[in-house]
Amino acid sequence: MAIVFLSDGAAASGDVSAVNTSLFEGTLSGIVTIDTSAAKHHGYGCLKHDSGASASAYRAKNSVLADAGRRISFWYENDGLPAAANSSILRVMTSANAQVAAIIVDSAGHLRLQGGASGTTVLATGLSTLNLGQWYRIALCYTITSASVSEWRVYLDGVLELTASNPATQVTASANLRIGWAGTSPGANVIMRSSDVYVDDSTALTDPGDIWVTNKMPASLGSLNAFDTPVGTGTNRWDRVNERPVSTANRYTHAATAQATEEYGVEAAAVGEDNLTGATIVGWGAWAYFGVAAAAGSTLANIVCNGSPVATTTTVNSGLYQCQEKIAAVATYPGANATGLRSTGTTVDTNLADCGVLVAYIPGAVVNGPPRFRRPVQHWTRR
Repeated sequence: MAIVFLSDGAAASGDVSAVNTSLFEGTLSGIVTIDTSAAKHHGYGCLKHDSGASASAYRAKNSVLADAGRRISFWYENDGLPAAANSSILRVMTSANAQVAAIIVDSAGHLRLQGGASGTTVLATGLSTLNLGQWYRIALCYTITSASVSEWRVYLDGVLELTASNPATQVTASANLRIGWAGTSPGANVIMRSSDVYVDDSTALTDPGDIWVTNKMPASLGSLNAFDTPVGTGTNRWDRVNERPVSTANRYTHAATAQATEEYGVEAAAVGEDNLTGATIVGWGAWAYFGVAAAAGSTLANIVCNGSPVATTTTVNSGLYQCQEKIAAVATYPGANATGLRSTGTTVDTNLADCGVLVAYIPGAVVNGPPRFRRPVQHWTRR
C-alpha cells in the first residue's frame, strides 16, 4: 500500500484562488476559499465550498485515482442541507471528467452512493443522519475489475455505512477526484467544508483509519542551501520560504546556470499547527510552491523530498507559480532535508517561494483541534 495524495485543510499553500496555486491543480469551480475561522476542523484552516447563487463549488485533483483500487478519506462538515436529492460532496471521474461514482448528501442528511450506468445510479442509501455543524470523516473504498465486477464501500467515522457489489454497466477508468458541491447544486448559499484529504492505492476495501493531515513548515537549514539570490526579507534563511498563505515577495531564487539545491528541515512534531505528540505517523509528503522564469526550464526543477530530488511534472511555466507534492516512501516523522527544491540547471531563474511537508497521522491524546473524542454518530447496519 502506498499513499497517492495528501492535502491538509488549506491545500498546503493556503491559497485556492486559482487552479495551480494549491495541490488541487484540477478544475476550480464556483466559490471555494480557505476558511481559517473556528469552524475549521483543526490546524491552519479548511476548504469552504459555497454554492452562492446556486452553483457547483469544488476543487479537483487529477490523476490520483485508478480502477485497481483506491481508498479516499476526507473530513466533511456542512452548515445547511441540500435542497436537491443528488448534491454530491465527492465525485470519482474519468480523465475526460465523466462521472464514475459519487457520494451525495440528500435533503434529509443521509449519505448515498452512486455508481453503475453513467455513475449516477443510486447503489445504496445510509440510515445515519448527519448533523449540521459537525465534522465527520467519510471514506470511499473501491476496486473496479470491469463494467460488471466492482466493489464499493463507504465508511462514516470508521463504521461501514454503505456497500455495493457489481453494479450493472459500471463506468470504468477512474482518474480524477472532485471534492465539494460537485454535481447538482444544493441550492443557494449552502456551505460545506472539507479537510484532511488522504488517498492510497490499497485494494483492501477497509477503512483507512482516523486520518488527519497537517502541515509542518521549514524551521532549520538543510545540508544544502545553495540558491544564490535572497528576495524580500527574513531573519533566518528559512523565514523566506515558510509563509502561509504563500507569498512570492519573500523567496529564494537561483539565477546561475549550475544546478543548485535549497533544502530544509521542518518543525518538530510537537511544534506548529498540530501537536503530534503520541500520534501514529501514517506517511508524509514534501510540497513546494515554485516557478521557473521561462518555458525552457519548466520541466527540469525537482522537489526535494526526504533528502532526494524528485522529478516534477510542471503544469505551468514562463514565470507562473504552482504547487506540487511528492510523497515520501517512509512512515516516520520527517527529518533533516525534508523539503526544498533543486534548480533547473539552465539559464532560466528558479524561484522557490514556499515549501513544507504534509503529515498524515492518527492522533494521540494531544492535538490542536476539536476534542479528540467527538459526539458519536448513531449507525444502523442492514442485515
